[in-house]
Amino acid sequence: MTENTPDYSPFRVSTFSAIERLLCSFLIESLTSTPLGSIIYVSRACMMLPEKDRSKLTIDLEHVKKVFTLAQRLDAVVKNEKGNGTVYHRIDFQSLNYADYLEPWITMDAYEYNIPKEVVGVKKDESINKLSKSEKLVYSCRLMTETGYQHLCADFLLYATPLSQQWAGLLTNMISPDTYTDMMRMYKGAPYHDKN
Repeated sequence: MTENTPDYSPFRVSTFSAIERLLCSFLIESLTSTPLGSIIYVSRACMMLPEKDRSKLTIDLEHVKKVFTLAQRLDAVVKNEKGNGTVYHRIDFQSLNYADYLEPWITMDAYEYNIPKEVVGVKKDESINKLSKSEKLVYSCRLMTETGYQHLCADFLLYATPLSQQWAGLLTNMISPDTYTDMMRMYKGAPYHDKN
């Protein structure tokens, strides 16, 4: 490799400017996204930040990962329409540890009033009230009504939005005013002018 040949090595370390621009991009996207989408963008920005910088900002990576996982699963809900025209929502919470992921923000009694009789796994002679709170939630999320889904999302947003906003505020400390101005110009379609 000659002195003037650019280094395209896959192991090149990103400059802070590149990370700063990506952070800024995620935060700008979070402003125009849905409430769940906003949490996903901010979480991704936190996960992208180098560990030393996360430590300075006191952002707990494991907490961020949990919030991201929940937001992603709620956002990627599967919708199925039954023969009577009712749309049901399916969310995969079964693989998550209830105490770690779900208990911190679930406020309603596992949405058991939204569990349809035909949910697979609930026997006809089995009283739903005998199920644990985590079992009720797993069953209800297999075939959840629109109302139940909206209540579930509202519960999660009440828990996760303040966290996401706090993280976003901390991340802004990593972005210079010039970078923010340049990125906003790009998002608005204004021409970029290099000051150098």
